[in-house]
Amino acid sequence: MPLLDPTHPLKRAWDALILFAVVVVAVELPTRLALRYTFPGEAIIDGAVTALFCVDILAQFNTAIVAAGRRVTDRKEIARRYLRTWFAVDALSAIPFGLIFPAGQLARLVRMLRLLRMLRLLRLARIMQEAQRNTSISPGLLRLAFFMFWAGLIAHWIACGWIAMHPDLQMGAETDRIQTYLVALYWCVTTLTTVGYGDITPSTSAPGHMLYTMGVMVIGVAMYGTVIGNIASILSKIDASRSAYLDKMDRINAFMRHHGLNADLQDRIRTYHEFLWETNHGYDQSKVVADLPQSLRLEVAMQINRRIIAKVPLFEDCEPDILHELVLNMQSAVFGPGDLIVREGDQGESMFFINGGSVDVISGGVVVRRLGEGDYFGEIALLTTRPRTADVRAVDYCSMYTLDQKTVDRVVQRYPDFAARMQERVEERMGDLDTGTIAPVTLL
Repeated sequence: MPLLDPTHPLKRAWDALILFAVVVVAVELPTRLALRYTFPGEAIIDGAVTALFCVDILAQFNTAIVAAGRRVTDRKEIARRYLRTWFAVDALSAIPFGLIFPAGQLARLVRMLRLLRMLRLLRLARIMQEAQRNTSISPGLLRLAFFMFWAGLIAHWIACGWIAMHPDLQMGAETDRIQTYLVALYWCVTTLTTVGYGDITPSTSAPGHMLYTMGVMVIGVAMYGTVIGNIASILSKIDASRSAYLDKMDRINAFMRHHGLNADLQDRIRTYHEFLWETNHGYDQSKVVADLPQSLRLEVAMQINRRIIAKVPLFEDCEPDILHELVLNMQSAVFGPGDLIVREGDQGESMFFINGGSVDVISGGVVVRRLGEGDYFGEIALLTTRPRTADVRAVDYCSMYTLDQKTVDRVVQRYPDFAARMQERVEERMGDLDTGTIAPVTLL
């Protein structure tokens, strides 16, 4: 059997199928034992579940694992780790007790032994850890979702236990079974939630019933405390960046009040920070990736910036190494409405890529061109000694990426072929200017 990849979609689909089977068993089997019903094909379904669990054991022996950040593909090491951890649980849950002891006086014991299949629910703790690692969903929300699942499952088990402790209940017809279960579940919920209306109570002549009820009360108190704690945690952590943003705004407001800034300036500062929050949710890209290793920083930068830089004709057909160097050195910048980004006559030291917002290209006090998301400007002045030929002013809040001249010079020195292509492109553009094909203001 070939070694399975734990991240392959088919392997994850198989794990989801096994988990679904375990949950169905955990819900249906206690119900069957408590309400004492049978259904056609019961033996076939039990056999199919047993087969699924046996195949899963075989799959676990042949699935690569990740331990301490390294991928383990040695089959002996995989088997050794599996035998030390989940093999005993999986093996007990896969034993076909119904086939081994099909009838006789041991029939009820066999039905009880089938509950061992629910041991596989212990894997939910591991699944929860993997879900927290592999998803961007708030950990607090995930914990609450798993808690609600367990709370519902435990309530179902307790209701089934209450029914099992009252063998005198009438459960002849299907409607009687449903009514019996609903009554037991009602008692369970009112007891767990510490409401306890008193309309359904344990028999005072049966110590087992009273002990069972007291145990359920203790579980209910623990669950109640867990719910309150999880909700409080979620409310405080569900949007940590929002809380940080509000704290930052409190400090900024205090600073502006202390220095007596005028109302118009205060409003512009607040609007600027609101824009940053709406576009980046308070995260500074450079700080987020600063702790990543070089390889991961490169991948993040490529995914974020490659779409933008690929639109620039100067960088068409660049070798991957050149693109990597350019992308890693791009810096984010934000300009507010009315900010002068480029001044006519200045020496160009950066080129700009518009990620959001729009700018006006102004020559002689007249707007000659408007650039928006996906556009760029400033590449010619970056590569020549030619000064800027027009003003560029932000129309609204603009988020941009900039590429400075030092980076381009360094790349040009390291890659002569790229330098030659760039020189050809510059000469072509300057030739278009001389012949009047393009306007001077397009060469920023």
